Amino acid sequence: MNIYLLVFIYVLLVIAAIFAKLQKPQFYKYTKPLPILFLIVFFSMTSFGQPHFSTWILLGLVGGLLGDILLLKDSLFIPGALAFLIGHIFYIVEFLQKPLIYDLYLFTSVAVVSVLYGLYLIRNIQRKKGLYGFVITAYIACIYSMFITSMSFYLHEPSYFLIPLGAGVFMVSDAALSYGKFIRSSNMQEFIVSVTYYSAQLFIVFGYLRIPFTA
Repeated sequence: MNIYLLVFIYVLLVIAAIFAKLQKPQFYKYTKPLPILFLIVFFSMTSFGQPHFSTWILLGLVGGLLGDILLLKDSLFIPGALAFLIGHIFYIVEFLQKPLIYDLYLFTSVAVVSVLYGLYLIRNIQRKKGLYGFVITAYIACIYSMFITSMSFYLHEPSYFLIPLGAGVFMVSDAALSYGKFIRSSNMQEFIVSVTYYSAQLFIVFGYLRIPFTA
């Protein structure tokens, strides 16, 4: 598939999902999963049976798709978060196929920001001693681990530069999502969540397949 056509279709699906989320919520349950489902089909058709095919990347996408579906209901927030967490773990497993390389300054800086934001969230949760606090702590640890392993993957081979970019944008998306869930929600916050989330998944897939946007 032509790279420009792929991006065009993906962007259309993302626009449809965001429009439904903000303007036509009755259709959101149908449009929300479509961009990631499209990425799953694209990744499978492009790489299945090839040396660069990764079951872990595919499972990471499936975890994101399942999380998308579960998060459609507020009552399923924790199962949805766990689905995303498991998806992140699958990504981490793939990124750890290469030995871990440390960038102490970068990793420490990101860790400090992550911990401070996690404490800020937990402080603002009404059920401070409930399951939410545990899930947030586990999730922050997981998304941080995904970021440092993605950076290590990139340091082994600079052509994978889109992978840590995707992981970093994923952190922004998760931060915006948790802010809206536990502190204050708004249309802008919801827009940021969607744009960063769908961008992050696209970057990870393109990064892993080493597909240039200028192809």
